[in-house]
Amino acid sequence: MQLSAVQDTLSKQVAKQLIAGYSLSDVIDFACENFDGVTAEQVVETAASWFQSASQEDDDFRAGWCAEAYKELYRKMIEVGDYAGAKSCVQEILAFSERTTGKRSNA
Repeated sequence: MQLSAVQDTLSKQVAKQLIAGYSLSDVIDFACENFDGVTAEQVVETAASWFQSASQEDDDFRAGWCAEAYKELYRKMIEVGDYAGAKSCVQEILAFSERTTGKRSNA
């Protein structure tokens, strides 16, 4: 099988499952069942490549991603009524902002 034909979809699925906490063997099983002709070796290579690419993002991209991730966590915590968690997210967003801009907030 030519992996490049499904590389993008496979990469996203593999990364998503690993980030969600699934074991590598679970991810390999999933990929082999859902992507015809994919081998365990290809799944491992895809995961390694995806994480390596992600680690090479520039600082502005990474900072923006982190800020958006914090905001998404905040929204989800408000949605489920976890106000202590939401407050923690706000504190983390503030601390993150201070670290990335070098400016101290008055909040």
